[in-house]
Amino acid sequence: MTDDAEARCGDGADAGSEGDTNTAAGSEDDTNTAAGGEDDADADAGGEVDGDREANADQGPTPETSRAWDEYYRGDEWEREAGIAGTAGMAEMAGRFIDMVEPADFASVGCGPAAAEFELAERYPEVEFYGFDRSPAIVEDDRREADARGLDNVQFAVDALPRLETDRRFDVVYAVGMLYWVREIEDAIVDLYTHVREGGQLVVNYPNRYLHYEVLDEESDADRDVAPLVRDAENLMTFDEVGRLLGSKPRSYYTLVGAEDHRELKWPIVVVEKRG
Repeated sequence: MTDDAEARCGDGADAGSEGDTNTAAGSEDDTNTAAGGEDDADADAGGEVDGDREANADQGPTPETSRAWDEYYRGDEWEREAGIAGTAGMAEMAGRFIDMVEPADFASVGCGPAAAEFELAERYPEVEFYGFDRSPAIVEDDRREADARGLDNVQFAVDALPRLETDRRFDVVYAVGMLYWVREIEDAIVDLYTHVREGGQLVVNYPNRYLHYEVLDEESDADRDVAPLVRDAENLMTFDEVGRLLGSKPRSYYTLVGAEDHRELKWPIVVVEKRG
């Protein structure tokens, strides 16, 4: 990956014209049904815990800070191979989604060690991949890994929610497994959506009441403290809230990519199309 390629990761020019937009990823008939969809089950969930979000909004620092993540990735305990162990299946599902919508570019927000992104970049050389993370340490490491793999269609830059600094727009914006550490979750979801090109797709998951209760049930304080905002019900969302926030009905990612076996109540992932 060249220095010029790295510099382009945060610039303001769209990669591709507005005329290169994607068609809808499935019809409205693909919306979640009551037959086992965690998103529908979650639609009215969280009322009794969501009320804490505003009351707790000013509590102290959390792992959402750049310094905390940077210290983690620079620490002796983190290793790239161990860091990607929990991502099995994510690249396969994302690959199915790419096959459906055929994007020109794909942005992953909160990419971390970018295990799925590297696999996808190798499988889809015609797609430009962009990885954003708040930690300069992991971005540097990802850039070295991209160079080692000889990949010139994947770029990395330091950026973070709730408001990304880049003013690029993309055919797919993908944010899975990272909103748990963002306090201003509604602002973050709206900001993600603004970075989707018209006709493109937002793929996002969010903490809900099921995950909140699971975190509370952890046996050790250390495990409960991994996701303090979720533990304290400060940033929980529901399927319906995502739809109201963005003005477009979400659809189940699992249903669209034929991965119902991966569906979990505590791990909802939805797709929202950007419409003009």
